[in-house]
Amino acid sequence: MDKMYKISHLLFLTIIKELFIITDKYSKKGERMAGKMQQGKIQIDLPDEIAEGIYANIVLIAHSPSEFVLDFARMVPGVSKAKVQTRVIMTPLNAKNLMLALKNNIDKYEEQFGEISAAGGKIEKSIGFTE
Repeated sequence: MDKMYKISHLLFLTIIKELFIITDKYSKKGERMAGKMQQGKIQIDLPDEIAEGIYANIVLIAHSPSEFVLDFARMVPGVSKAKVQTRVIMTPLNAKNLMLALKNNIDKYEEQFGEISAAGGKIEKSIGFTE
């Protein structure tokens, strides 16, 4: 199984889990689906080489009628060229589910740590980094 497939598969499973949480809040059909999901419980295998993660501080997004392409890249200060670390290709439906899952998680984050300020601003509460 290649690295790209593993990352895409793990991202897809995360989206599905979040989708059931979001859907559960907004529709009765979602409640039935979430109930089935909880009964079946998805087990996710996270190999060591993937668990370490890949740092990316920029995402380039392109799309066609049939897919979204997300290039996760790392931009280093003082260097004018970003290096793509990994590429994730998703269907439009999964891309939208990712957007909803991210919104759900950002809302939870901001509830716990405070609002995330716009690019270039400071984060209101400390999250462990020093200046």
